[in-house]
Amino acid sequence: MAEVSLKKKFLIVLVLFFLSILLFFFFYNNEVITGRAINSINLNNSIKIKTSLSVPEITLDDEYKEISLYLNKGSSINLDNKQIILQETENYIVLKNFKGKIKLNTNTIEEINGKIFEITINNLPIKLKAGSKIKIVLPQDSKYSLFKIKDDVYLKNMFFTTSGNIFVGGDSLSLNYDKLELKNYQGSLTIKDKTLILDGLVEILNIEGSSRKVILSK
Repeated sequence: MAEVSLKKKFLIVLVLFFLSILLFFFFYNNEVITGRAINSINLNNSIKIKTSLSVPEITLDDEYKEISLYLNKGSSINLDNKQIILQETENYIVLKNFKGKIKLNTNTIEEINGKIFEITINNLPIKLKAGSKIKIVLPQDSKYSLFKIKDDVYLKNMFFTTSGNIFVGGDSLSLNYDKLELKNYQGSLTIKDKTLILDGLVEILNIEGSSRKVILSK
């Protein structure tokens, strides 16, 4: 009986070990930002950063006052199940009071699915009667050239592998396919010219490469 019990314990330890390895690779080897909203950060315990990084896959699920983006010609937008085909070479879209899911990568918006109070298409506002919400859906793999959420992005954890630069105060940190972790970020999120620009405050910043490890906090 004692031998059977030891075998069971060994199997449990082995399973937990492999699970921990899988979790490590999930967080650090996949190029993913998953937005988990937080209410606020400790302003007295945060540092100012600005980034110019390669774009990972980004998944967000939250409420935002305003989202702006440029969609390519031929893209479509579904508003309350009515399809609008965009005719201009570049189409400037502004979403007001968005609540829902967003998923995008370097080249395409894989998902925008939620509700808004108003949408502006090439400076033409479209809205329903006061207090009504519009259901908005973008088809999968919509081509875009700009995506921006201004000022009200709150993210609890971000883990991804990236290259580029992070500016902290007067210093610049260069990354070359390094693992980056940001904890409790508040600020803007912009993707422009295939570059991820985060401009705001963060409580903890970790960088881990093949030959170095940097941890920054206030």
